[in-house]
Amino acid sequence: MPWRLLPRVPPDSRRHALFQFAPHSLVRLQSFRRRYGWRATLARIAQELRGRTVPPGPTPAAAPDHPAAGSPWAPIARGDTTASAPLRFYLTPRRNRQRVTLIGERLDLRHPSDAATTALILATLTANRLGADLRVVTRLQAMQPDQLDELLQLHRVALQGEAVFQFVPIQGPDTELDRFDDELFLVTSWSSAAATLAMVPPGQVVYLVQADERPLQPAGEARAQCEALLHRQDLRFVVHTRRLKDHLADHGLPHLQHGAMSFEPAFPVRPQAQGPRAGRRRFVFHAAAAADRDLLRLGLATIEKALTLGVLQPARWELLFLGRDMPEVVLANGQRPRHVHDLDGAAYLQLLAQADLGLSLHPGGLPGRTPLDLAASGAIVVLNDPAAAPGKPGQAMHNLIHCATDVDALLDGLRTAVGLVEDDRRPSRQGPPALAHDWAHTLHDTLEHLARPARPAPAR
Repeated sequence: MPWRLLPRVPPDSRRHALFQFAPHSLVRLQSFRRRYGWRATLARIAQELRGRTVPPGPTPAAAPDHPAAGSPWAPIARGDTTASAPLRFYLTPRRNRQRVTLIGERLDLRHPSDAATTALILATLTANRLGADLRVVTRLQAMQPDQLDELLQLHRVALQGEAVFQFVPIQGPDTELDRFDDELFLVTSWSSAAATLAMVPPGQVVYLVQADERPLQPAGEARAQCEALLHRQDLRFVVHTRRLKDHLADHGLPHLQHGAMSFEPAFPVRPQAQGPRAGRRRFVFHAAAAADRDLLRLGLATIEKALTLGVLQPARWELLFLGRDMPEVVLANGQRPRHVHDLDGAAYLQLLAQADLGLSLHPGGLPGRTPLDLAASGAIVVLNDPAAAPGKPGQAMHNLIHCATDVDALLDGLRTAVGLVEDDRRPSRQGPPALAHDWAHTLHDTLEHLARPARPAPAR
């Protein structure tokens, strides 16, 4: 019986606050006056006292030198509700420590959380390197401070300054954020980059690239904007893994080859499962399902064939599907995998320690953090790799087996992996020596690069 899907279980009123002479408002008044002059400032105050609000005009790529009198100050109704809707900032003098601001749509730390984990660790260590505080700005979901504390503890990283969390929703009232002249902004996607660059000079923006976002956008304006941002040469780019950097340079972005920094992830040493395993062994399937449904179908077809041919015997293997995007399915012989997602840090580490075998599929064969987390915890992981030779068995190296992207190649990889897991002569579970364990070491060159002032943009 082929696998089949199971059915899924199935703004406040607008407010306009009048300008009040509170201490924070005086700071904004002074900043507004220095930037736009007394005439615009007095017009703005008069407008606030009358209780009228002027909707924002079209947002240019950079803040205008002389905006019209009555520029938005109090929260206004947002016209653009896309992820790239401009963030509004007002300039204010820095009185104490420098600041690093991380901006993302959703920095979700319910595991697996590949992109959010890397972004928050990079932002934390950048703040430490600059002697700065950290601000985390999200646009689709608020982030809780204890989530960052738990993440940093798991990765043996400590923030030396203070952390501030601000939620600026895309829909609803449009609010303003303060910014400093020397503030560093770390953006995590093309849409957060576009939103930030609407009012922040490009020399203060660093674009963290963790995937090729272009094919993930629907054809049209969004994809064109994404492409245009990745082609900009007045931004600093930091790319997560050299392999992704090479991929981007080979696929239309050659300026990143020499103009971008890259770094590899780190995997702190974690406790391993001790002694013989009682009961069935654990097989974990993970795919970037939301990004590429074809990969999900490929994985399901491979697992079903492995069950049918006895490569994965239900009596000996427990099937786990990892990730909130995984659908509910029934596989061969009525097998129903157990779904695990939205795990906290302790539960995620426990899952990694108890996993024996993994199948992880990613677009372009560019694996994220999750399969490497599994490998670092001692599991054997089968990966799709477009560079692997078709028709040849995958080679096991450092707990990873790279296979061509087709059912038969992945099945052969699973067969090899099962043999390694069940081989009594194999050394005890341990992570591959090729993976780094110290974030400060893997990020050293990147942090030194970010600590230097940005170079002027090249003439066009």
